[in-house]
Amino acid sequence: AGKRLRFGGHNHAVEPLRPQAFEGIDVALFSAGAARSLEFAPEAVKRGVAAERLVFAPDCGLSQTARWAAKQKLANLVAGVQRVRAEL
Repeated sequence: AGKRLRFGGHNHAVEPLRPQAFEGIDVALFSAGAARSLEFAPEAVKRGVAAERLVFAPDCGLSQTARWAAKQKLANLVAGVQRVRAEL
């Protein structure tokens, strides 16, 4: 928070994540299995992101992760999506 990032030819303020941050947003991308993602994904939909435009994706490096860890990450992905769907 407090920083500014340049994107799309404009400077944008970096702010702490809060439910109101999703107002006016069309698409939301979340890291699968992350506690903050599970907390805020339902808020994104409540604030106007269409449920079919809510995306959960595994974190980078899944292909270089040990098989046992990758299986757990994918299980977390499925559990997280199911949890969010249940809240919607």
